Amino acid sequence: MGYVAGRLGLTWEGARKEFDKLESTQIGTPSAESISSQQAQRLGWETENRNSRKLVGALPYRWIRAIPSIYAYLTK
Repeated sequence: MGYVAGRLGLTWEGARKEFDKLESTQIGTPSAESISSQQAQRLGWETENRNSRKLVGALPYRWIRAIPSIYAYLTK
């Protein structure tokens, strides 16, 4: 999941908040993920965050993915 968060251009703090929210929802009580899960997510986030910055014009990945949909909408 860290990989996806990095790819979408989320901040690490925002991603951690959402990961903990998901964990809490799955367990049914407020909780945080284990340190080993957090470290794995951080590694994925850092790796993909670096890769997503290499995109043309440094546009966030989600905007680049939206271009075909926007084009199709505008050319109806």
